[in-house]
Amino acid sequence: MGVARDHTVRSATLLTYARLWSTGLVHQRRPVGFSGARSDVAAGRVASVDALRGFAMFWIITGDALGWVLHELAAGKQSLFSSFLQAVGDQFMHPSWDGFRFYDLLFPLFLFVVGISIVFSLSTLAQCDGKRAAGSRVLRRSLLSARHHLLRGRK
Repeated sequence: MGVARDHTVRSATLLTYARLWSTGLVHQRRPVGFSGARSDVAAGRVASVDALRGFAMFWIITGDALGWVLHELAAGKQSLFSSFLQAVGDQFMHPSWDGFRFYDLLFPLFLFVVGISIVFSLSTLAQCDGKRAAGSRVLRRSLLSARHHLLRGRK
């Protein structure tokens, strides 16, 4: 019974995809003159950028919790290890306008990775669809984003 259900779901998914493909809502971008199947390697993924993005996101998500846990472990104890935990935990807390710590590097690192990803993405988009299409896509997304932020600010 489960196999028949999986086959039905897969058939329905393929049928929906075919309908969207025929209306033009779904399309597959391929470089001009490209005729083969496209894999992640062929898509030109840069592993170092993916690794740096993962590193930044890991510390953004877990850094705050790690800082609080280390502070709680070291609270009220006077040993060398507690001092070490306190020092490491302090790196994940924001200083009060008079310092700079490891945690303060994470968001700029993430923005740097986003900037690199945009460059690679735009060059691929320009190669696939042309520079004019890439420019119009960037302009359209920028206008939609600005409109969203303007409308969200109104109350």
